[in-house]
Amino acid sequence: MGPNSGVTSRQLGTGAVHTDGESSSQPALTPDDRFHVLQTSRRRDVLRYLHQSGGAVDIRDLTDWVAAREHETTPEQLNSSQRQRVYISLYQTHLPKLDEYRIVRYDKDRGTVEPTERIEEFVEYLEPLSEEPDREWWRLYVLVTGISTILVSLSTVGLLRITPTVLSGLIVVLLVLVTSFHVLAESVLDGERRPTWPEWQSFVPSRGRRGDD
Repeated sequence: MGPNSGVTSRQLGTGAVHTDGESSSQPALTPDDRFHVLQTSRRRDVLRYLHQSGGAVDIRDLTDWVAAREHETTPEQLNSSQRQRVYISLYQTHLPKLDEYRIVRYDKDRGTVEPTERIEEFVEYLEPLSEEPDREWWRLYVLVTGISTILVSLSTVGLLRITPTVLSGLIVVLLVLVTSFHVLAESVLDGERRPTWPEWQSFVPSRGRRGDD
């Protein structure tokens, strides 16, 4: 039975009993409650997605996003097994748990889930989805500097028969090429190819983990 079908009572981790209807007063979550909610990566990902969406979402869209994040790919590249594993986990375990704590409104019949105001209590514990990884361009410039230093050293000891003017020109050309590549790459990554919410955030830093069943 979905959370919005009728009025039933539930025993929350706080020890208070509530109904499925809107309640004018909700008990504050205890530290243990918060820890329990945040202890699995899938629930954290659900909270991120729902907080950014700001409204009701289809559980299938939520499943695709969480699964794609876990497998460090895009929703389009997921296979049915990857989707199904995450879907079953969300449907049977994580969404009912979040609904129990009144963090979301989970409607199994309609296949939708919607954040409540209580989700704001968890925002400070979630890194923003718009965060981008350090692309570490400095490594490329260090490489260019090293190559330039080697060329100058070889020329100085006479192992590289090239005039200072030509050598300087080669170094300048190398720096121009590297800088041009850097600018072009950043333009592609940050420009028109950047996905918009709630599309898959392809540059979200990978967490190096699979989800929790």
